[in-house]
Amino acid sequence: MLGQLLTCAGDVFSDLTGYAATRVPLARATAPNEVTLDLPGYGEIDSYSGGVVAGVMALKQFKPAARFSDFYARCDPHPVWGTSTAKLVRALRHHGLRVREDDDLGFARLCAAIDAGSPVLVCVHNTGTDCAHWVVVYGYGRRPSRVFLATNGLPFLDRNVVPFGEFTRLWCPPGNGLVCAAPRRRKSRQRRTRSVTRSK
Repeated sequence: MLGQLLTCAGDVFSDLTGYAATRVPLARATAPNEVTLDLPGYGEIDSYSGGVVAGVMALKQFKPAARFSDFYARCDPHPVWGTSTAKLVRALRHHGLRVREDDDLGFARLCAAIDAGSPVLVCVHNTGTDCAHWVVVYGYGRRPSRVFLATNGLPFLDRNVVPFGEFTRLWCPPGNGLVCAAPRRRKSRQRRTRSVTRSK
């Protein structure tokens, strides 16, 4: 009941102001067995911009100057269905990111992606909600295994550090995700010069 009321209030506020998200602090690694990426945190205000918010956090990991409004326009989330996987992938690639759709992610592969500097966008289905929600796995911890999620729930009330076992119960479908990587560097063309030997 309270969740539905907050969702409705968020949608009304978003409609009145034009804001879909707000900057929020993210939990960072504080222990030697934790690793987090330094992406900016955003929390969605309305009930349907989760894909945009997750995508813009990944985008800004690699392109900090990217504009939220440009990415939002590219995704154009539906007010009921949000942003589809295909639309989100196209928007990320349009902005230059490399995106790999993976359906066999587990803890080890999530950790490897984070170690490589790649945030992973996944869907979770929280208890008591009607639909899946996009989040970004941006960190992990070991002993015990856990993941850092941006953002799931109210970021000021929850560190968003979730035990991996609990995360796999929320993951929808388990193992699926979008692994985002930096744009490929273009090889610079060097002008070929000929070596000329002149005789006197």
